[in-house]
This record gives sequence, structure tokens and C-alpha cells, in this order.
Amino acid sequence: QGDKIDLSGILNSSSTVTSTVNLDQAGHDSTTVAVTVGSTTYYVANVPTAPVGSVAHDLSTPDLLANPASGTSLSTALNGASWTTVVDVSGSHGAPSSVTASGATASVTGATPNPTGNWTEVVTAGAATVDASHTTFTTAPAANAVTITTADTVTHDVANVSVVQWHA
Repeated sequence: QGDKIDLSGILNSSSTVTSTVNLDQAGHDSTTVAVTVGSTTYYVANVPTAPVGSVAHDLSTPDLLANPASGTSLSTALNGASWTTVVDVSGSHGAPSSVTASGATASVTGATPNPTGNWTEVVTAGAATVDASHTTFTTAPAANAVTITTADTVTHDVANVSVVQWHA
């Protein structure tokens, strides 16, 4: 529809935009946008992203700042600022039951099965390394994507990801 958050008037090459996709496995999903200018961080938006049936439409930084229908490119929207998208998963069991790769450009290292986990993460694009509390991508965010299926069986497809973190 062309809707976007316009931060270009306050962004410059020393600014950072961080979008956090919050998945709480109770259906209260949202994306929070924070802007760091100098040494101050401003929380500028919280966009609810309720699933439609069993599919969620979670929003990453490019989705929020440069919706293609708006005619604004990500480069123009950022005005030189850097950006990242974090997926934050909270649930009763913390870590996922598995982190796997699926797709020609996807790879995962360091993943081990977690029999107590109640959600899964599939890296569908990009190179990722897994440790006890998060998956970090070693490729540029625009090249990364994940599919997370939460305990409530909702599928979350998120592109442009830098990191997936989890906690109980």
C-alpha cells in the first residue's frame, strides 16, 4: 500500500536503525523500531503484526522504511545510516528444538538438537552460526532469511535478518 516510516530527516551516516521482530509464541507479535543518533537511542515505532491464520507477516527494517509501493528505496530512506533486523523469540522453553538450513544459499554451523525446545528455525538464505542464545548471520542482512515456526504452529517468514535471539 505504500505505507512506510519516514526517518530520513533524522538519519545520517553515523546513525543506526534497529528493527526487532518480537515473537512471544502467545500471538502478541510486533516489530519495534529504534534509531540511534549519536549516543542516544530513540524508540520510534511499535507495529503489531498479528498472524493471518497460521502465517505471520513480520516486518523487517526494509519493509518498514522503504516499502516498494511507496517508491522510496532503502538507500534513500536510510540517508547513509546503517541498519539491522533482530528476531527476538521468547517462549517457555527458550532455545529452538532445531536450527537447520534449507535452500541453495543457506548454511548453518554450530547447531545442536534441543529436545526441550518447542519451536524451530530454518535458515532459508544466508550463512549462520548458532550458539547457546542466538543465531548470528555472517552474510549481509539483505542476503539473509529465516522461517520460524512457533509452538502455536504459526509460521514466521522474516527476510533481511542479522540475528535471531531467544530466551524463556
